[in-house]
Amino acid sequence: MANTVKVTISIDPDLLEKIDSFADENGMTRSGMIGLAAKQYLQACEAMPSMTQIIGKMANMFTDKFFKMSEQEQLEQIDMLEDQTNRILGKK
Repeated sequence: MANTVKVTISIDPDLLEKIDSFADENGMTRSGMIGLAAKQYLQACEAMPSMTQIIGKMANMFTDKFFKMSEQEQLEQIDMLEDQTNRILGKK
């Protein structure tokens, strides 16, 4: 069993009921369900700055700025977007 730490939290009763129901239906413990949800939330938050950067770069591609770049600079921008997207998707 992995190292765990016991904590006490306060939670809305209706939310707790939904958590318990979901955990039970999916063969999980309450702690496992909450831990998994927190982990996935944090991973999504960590990916957000990169997603913001990707969206910004993509927006730049549709402006005069992108078309004023050399072909090499355009290709570098496209490669960077592809690398960031793959990293977020866990492909690299």
